[in-house]
Amino acid sequence: MYSLLQGGYSRLSSAGKDSYYLMKKMEEIDWECLLLGFVKRFTKLTRKKGVKAVAGNKCLVIDGSLLEKTGKRMEHIGKLWDHVSMRYVLGFRVLVLGYFDGNPARARLPVNFSLHREKGKNASKPYGLSIKEFKRQYRAERSAGSPAARRAAEMDADKISTAIRMIKGACRFLEIDYVLMDSWFTCEKMLEYARTTKVKLIGMMKMGTAKYSYKEKEYTAKELLALRAKDQKRARKLAAVYIEVPVSYKGHPVKLFLLNVHLPLKMAFY
Repeated sequence: MYSLLQGGYSRLSSAGKDSYYLMKKMEEIDWECLLLGFVKRFTKLTRKKGVKAVAGNKCLVIDGSLLEKTGKRMEHIGKLWDHVSMRYVLGFRVLVLGYFDGNPARARLPVNFSLHREKGKNASKPYGLSIKEFKRQYRAERSAGSPAARRAAEMDADKISTAIRMIKGACRFLEIDYVLMDSWFTCEKMLEYARTTKVKLIGMMKMGTAKYSYKEKEYTAKELLALRAKDQKRARKLAAVYIEVPVSYKGHPVKLFLLNVHLPLKMAFY
C-alpha cells in the first residue's frame, strides 16, 4: 500500500494511507469475490472490443509457491520447506489460479489465490516454531462466517480440495478448455473431479513408482517406456520426441505421454 501511494495514486483520493489500511482489514469485504468479479468484467469488456479468445486454448493454470516473510509474530506464519533452496523458510504456501485465453495480446489474469501453513509432525515445534514463538503470534478475532474468517480457516485446509474449489468457482463464468498443473496437483482426487466435468486435465507426473494399467497389466512409467520404445513419434514443430500410451490410473482412463526434447525420454505427462 505504501508503494502504491508513493506511485501517485494518492492523487485519486484525499484519503490518507491509514484509511486504506483500515479498509484492507475489514472482515466484511469478500476479496475473493471482488477478484473474480474483476476477471469476469475484464473478459466481458475485452470481448466487446474484439479481443477474442483462441478456440481450444482457454485454460486455467494452478500453481503453488513459497511466499517468504519475516517476523515470527505475524498471524499464521510458520516455517515451510523450500524445494528450491533446500531449506526451511519462514512464510506461507500460496496457491494461485490464473486464466489465459490463448490470445498473445492479453496477459494471464489472476483469478484466485489461497494462503496455507503446514503444522508438521513435531508436536514440540508447531508450524516449525518453538512453543513460545507460536504462543506469541498475533491472533485476530473474526466474526463467524465472515469472508475473513473463511480465509483464516483456509490456512489449514487441504490444498488439493482448495484448488478444486477455486477451479469450480472459475468454471462458473469462464470458458475453459483445460486445466494445466504440475505433478504436485496431479493426483487421484483431482482426476475424480476432472471426470465429473467437461474440462480436460493436463498435468505432469513424476517418473516414480506409480502403477498404470495397460492391457490388463500393471506397469511403472519406466516399464512402459521400455515396452513402447519402438513407438516413439517426433513432433518437429516442438522439437520433441514422445510416446503416447492410453492407460488407466487408479481406475481413471488417461492418456500418458512420455516426453522429452532429447533421448532418452524422462518425463511423464497426462
